[in-house]
Amino acid sequence: MHKLAQLFLCLGVATLLTACGDDSSDRAEQTEKAIEDAGKDLGFDLDATVNEEGEVEKVEINRGDSVVGQNLDLPAGFPEDVFVSSDWNIMSVSPAPGGGFMVQSLAPQDGKTIIEELRGQMTGQGWSVAAEAETPFPRINFEKDNRVANFNIIPNGESNAVQLMTMTNQ
Repeated sequence: MHKLAQLFLCLGVATLLTACGDDSSDRAEQTEKAIEDAGKDLGFDLDATVNEEGEVEKVEINRGDSVVGQNLDLPAGFPEDVFVSSDWNIMSVSPAPGGGFMVQSLAPQDGKTIIEELRGQMTGQGWSVAAEAETPFPRINFEKDNRVANFNIIPNGESNAVQLMTMTNQ
């Protein structure tokens, strides 16, 4: 964890140092490189995306098959019929048992709204609700074609963490 704290400190310094440039696209490239180099110095394999305003849009820390960061994309092979809202900030993606995926994200909606949207979107894709509960936190599980998709909604301040696991029903 100490290395991770060092990484975030270096990311902040790299962003400040590269903020003084002539061309915004050059500044963005310099910031991306500085962030990636800072990560490399600490033993992290990461990719950064910085927009022309100098804002860090995405930082991916690659850890083998797993990726952590901000605003991540879904991995190759992720099932097209499993709903993930474009409003969710994907923070972590990793493989799950049975050839599935684990996706961690933050959602701005409240738990009830997330569950309602999941129910509508997933059943619209042919999934059936296998289980649902509201306590200790909202969760809903779906089944389709010998596959499962489990969603847990965990309060996280003003947002909600959405934990998703897809896998083959064993």
